[in-house]
Amino acid sequence: MRLRPGDAVCASVLGSTPLHCVIAGSGSAVLFVHGFPGWWYTWAAVMDALRKRHLVIAVDLPGHGRSPSPRDPAEYTLPCLLAGVRRCLDAARAHPLADGVRPPLLVGHDWGAVIGWALADTAPELLSGLVTVGMPHPQRLREAIAVDPSQRAASAYAQRLLAGGAPPTAEEAVDWIVSPSESGERDAHLAALLSTSPDDVVAYYRANAAAHRMPVPRRPPELPVLQVHGLEDRFCLPSSFAAPPPLNTGPVTTIAIPGGDHFVHVKHARRVAAEITCWGAAAGLL
Repeated sequence: MRLRPGDAVCASVLGSTPLHCVIAGSGSAVLFVHGFPGWWYTWAAVMDALRKRHLVIAVDLPGHGRSPSPRDPAEYTLPCLLAGVRRCLDAARAHPLADGVRPPLLVGHDWGAVIGWALADTAPELLSGLVTVGMPHPQRLREAIAVDPSQRAASAYAQRLLAGGAPPTAEEAVDWIVSPSESGERDAHLAALLSTSPDDVVAYYRANAAAHRMPVPRRPPELPVLQVHGLEDRFCLPSSFAAPPPLNTGPVTTIAIPGGDHFVHVKHARRVAAEITCWGAAAGLL
């Protein structure tokens, strides 16, 4: 039976801001972290494909889904977001249905991938591997913005938000996530996105706008990394994935999915799940 917004097993990972998590399956742990716009349910179909052999856990980031908005704006900074996701990783590894043999695999999209990259750079021992969807390493994205006018135009929405522009409405965001023909799915996503404050959306960009706020790696990470992106992504262009991630000395695999956009994991969930499974098995992670 497919995971649905109202029937999943739920738990809170306590901290300064409680984070709502959805848990299913058993086995080696896989933690899913959504991006913008989003919530845990954007991963539901990928989770369903993996839950027969793995413990799958998806988190709602602060201010999204059922996770409350932080009272202190500083909690949107990347170090605070990392602390919250680290609590999720600890809970995943300690879960009674996890195999406990290896650290969890982290799968992140957009902001979730930014968090994943930062963890890989600064605390690789917490992860068995990293899968990023629709987001190259932030340093590579900054380099692409600097030299590629097309990527600069594709990323201009972030500057508009920082300059006081309004984020997309929930109705506009749903159009990015799911096909117009899937009315039931659209209703589920719309209800969740309507509960996300525009102030929360902007806070992520405002709190992390300065490049120097990215954590500095203690040592070159050696994690296996899988980068998945859609060839029709209009926010992170395919050319931005051309260069490998900086510093990482582990094996890096990059998969481009024809017809996929920024939400390739929603619209091509079976393909994304298959790529994660095949890559994870070959790397000895799943």
